[in-house]
Amino acid sequence: MEWMELRPCEKYHQLFDHLANGPIQAGELPPELRVIGNTAWWVYRGSHDGMGAAWGEFGRRVQAATVGGGSGPMGDIYLCDPNDHPDSWEEMLTMLWSPRS
Repeated sequence: MEWMELRPCEKYHQLFDHLANGPIQAGELPPELRVIGNTAWWVYRGSHDGMGAAWGEFGRRVQAATVGGGSGPMGDIYLCDPNDHPDSWEEMLTMLWSPRS
């Protein structure tokens, strides 16, 4: 398969699929995501319609985790565009993150 045939978000699937909807992670994110510093982060796999519930789940997981987080403004990064998954929005990846103190 040629690189041009891959979805634009395929790199992120290769990096993060195994962590999707799993435990909170901690550390620095890849530089191309443009989030600088130590963060608590979680990869959500699902449609953007589920983002409200995903944020609730992220908040609960950050509070329960021993990695810290919630010490400043939180954010999210859409690793997949809906156009990358025209037939299955449930496969889209979004990273939710929070600065760690």
